[in-house]
Amino acid sequence: RPPLPRRSTASRVRRATATARSQRELAACPAMASSSATAVAPPELTLTEYEQMRLETIQGNRAKLSELGLLSAAEQAAPARRRAPAAKAVKRPRSSAPQTEPSRRSERGRAAKVEAEGARREPGAEAGSGADPPPRERGKPSDAGLHGGGGAAARDPAAVGSSRSESADLGSLERLGVGSPIPGPPTKASVMELASNGRCPKFSKYSGSIEWVNAIFLFVNVGGRDYSNLFSEGGRHMSWFAGGRQDIDTPIIIRLLGPDAPPLLLFCRRQGHGGPPLPYVYCGHVGYIRHFPESHPVEVEWRLADADVLAKSEHFQELLEGLPR
Repeated sequence: RPPLPRRSTASRVRRATATARSQRELAACPAMASSSATAVAPPELTLTEYEQMRLETIQGNRAKLSELGLLSAAEQAAPARRRAPAAKAVKRPRSSAPQTEPSRRSERGRAAKVEAEGARREPGAEAGSGADPPPRERGKPSDAGLHGGGGAAARDPAAVGSSRSESADLGSLERLGVGSPIPGPPTKASVMELASNGRCPKFSKYSGSIEWVNAIFLFVNVGGRDYSNLFSEGGRHMSWFAGGRQDIDTPIIIRLLGPDAPPLLLFCRRQGHGGPPLPYVYCGHVGYIRHFPESHPVEVEWRLADADVLAKSEHFQELLEGLPR
């Protein structure tokens, strides 16, 4: 047979140390020695001179630690014995049905989801009910406008490069013609570029009213359940709603309804027809009829000054298709 592999020096020293410890324990306890008389004696180990010196050093260190009362700490710092492998955790089989939602959800996340769903629905409408929203509380109308100084209300100066600091090229719109679609993508930026000779000034794309030095542009989305009563009088009148954060004391509303209001130009775009938004249509000038100061947001009824021209425009008639007038 091939010879057995030689044990490493450290392994042999550990075994010799264990043997010496067992012999000391047997000598200190006669009962244990008598019960172990029949046990097989461990084989004698032959140590080299270096191993013998190392073993004596270890025993001297242990004796010193024993005198200082640190033997238990030294035993804890000694190389750990090999332990039995821990039992492996039994894996539970996963369910074959797909998990649609996480099992744990925070209250904050649930509240945010409910709030987002509510924001997509009309206030007061049940989810999935398909019912029309309750009528808006309009309050009593007023046809007196605002005579508290018009556009003289104190406000922050216009930012450089914004539409409030520049004058619109109204001639470009007149050349385009009332009832014509605005060229380019169906966005407010296309309207602003046309009115500034290609230099689009800074403006809020979320606002339904954009100010210039010499005019105010009104933007309206037509179509869908929310705009069923937008036009009246055969398309000669139109209801317009200000932004959610605007009221009769907002500077732009004061300027719109004041006695010194600049030219007000209307741009309408069709939505809710099952396809992409159509381009904005230039609907010409509008004039004040009345407003509802108690409505939130503020509701204003305008008169379309170019209604006769719009009646002959196929693009404007496409806006009104299917809508009550």
